[in-house]
Amino acid sequence: MKFKQTFLKINFLVLTLFISACVNTAAIEAERVQQEQAEAARLEQLRSEQVAREEARRQEQVARLGADREELDRQREIEAIEARRLAEEARLAAEREAEELRQEAASVRQQQRIEELSMRVQLNNERTELIESSNAVLSEALEAAEAMSAALSEENQKFDTLDPETGSLQENIDTERLSELAARLERLRAEAAALQAQQITP
Repeated sequence: MKFKQTFLKINFLVLTLFISACVNTAAIEAERVQQEQAEAARLEQLRSEQVAREEARRQEQVARLGADREELDRQREIEAIEARRLAEEARLAAEREAEELRQEAASVRQQQRIEELSMRVQLNNERTELIESSNAVLSEALEAAEAMSAALSEENQKFDTLDPETGSLQENIDTERLSELAARLERLRAEAAALQAQQITP
């Protein structure tokens, strides 16, 4: 009887230790799971913040490019109106001068005025050609800006496929492509600025 009670006590003690070990293991496992969930949440937060920043930058650039495009369209319209006005002035002036030349005797003064008119017409034609060249470069610059915006949008989508274990990008950002687009855009802007400067120069 005494042996049986001792045996039961030992069994009870072993059972208690086993239950305690199971509880500790469960607590450790729960803490590990909680830490992993916290780390995953932190990585998700970082990713969300990065995506938000990239989207904000993209929206800002799109807005800036849109404003630039509106300004370029307005400038082109002004330049086209000015070119037509100058061409019409030159045409009317040429007609007036031609009528005067028909009425007057051929003289040195008349010849000089004819040459002056020819120079004005040529100057207006050159300015019109310069405006057309400027408009072509501006259009190409707008296309390049839109290509840059599209490329940024594509690269931004890569942040939607982060590695769930490491939190890193599964596909690298194509920096070479972005650099080439940026260089092309900068070159076109410089060309457009140079052409516009030529239009301003008397």
